[in-house]
Amino acid sequence: MLACYAGDMLQGVCVGHWDPPERYAQATLFLAAVDHYSDAADKLIAALRQRLAGYELFIAVSKANSSAISYFQDRAFTCVDASIDTRLTKWPGRQPTPKGTGSIEVATSSTFAAYAAFHDKFAVRLEMYYHSGNLQRELARFRILALRPDGEIRASIFAKTYNRDAEIFGVFADEGYEDAKAVLVQELLNHLHEEMGALNEVVFFIEEGDTVELSAALSAGFEIRGHSRLYRCML
Repeated sequence: MLACYAGDMLQGVCVGHWDPPERYAQATLFLAAVDHYSDAADKLIAALRQRLAGYELFIAVSKANSSAISYFQDRAFTCVDASIDTRLTKWPGRQPTPKGTGSIEVATSSTFAAYAAFHDKFAVRLEMYYHSGNLQRELARFRILALRPDGEIRASIFAKTYNRDAEIFGVFADEGYEDAKAVLVQELLNHLHEEMGALNEVVFFIEEGDTVELSAALSAGFEIRGHSRLYRCML
């Protein structure tokens, strides 16, 4: 955690994590006093640059945070993602899987190599942090479902678990199999419920304009909490 002050007054706080092999840094919390946003944010970014020179820094903020949006735009940060923040907090219980969808399998350490190629077909193009290499490093915390309607993987979903919470990081589907996303979202919830019981919250950030994923989330009981922007800069 980093904090900046003006005298004895706390002006800003940044909490996050970084990955040395990937030269990747993610700020999970980036707060600055509204009246002194630019000064506080400059101090925080300068401290990060001193510690993590050469890293790519990603900061997610609410679209409603006009101070943050103006700051990042003025400092020539790149907006790399515009997402809808959806959350599931009212656990719906187990729901039936539609018939005729094909075999849904859980990817494990023993089958991950077969899954990795399908995963990277999407994750690499989208420049996701969780490409197959990073996903495999944290595989124990992830739950991955893959749909095989004809013996080949055509769609998948992967989510990270955090004690009594989870976050869906991606739902992938080949062309012509987009309808499988709704099936996979529901099956993932069923899988989590069977393994862990009713979770406190499941988070799912959906790219703005992706009506298929948004419909899948809303049908499964997710609610829209807001909109977010992800900014990137080189430290």
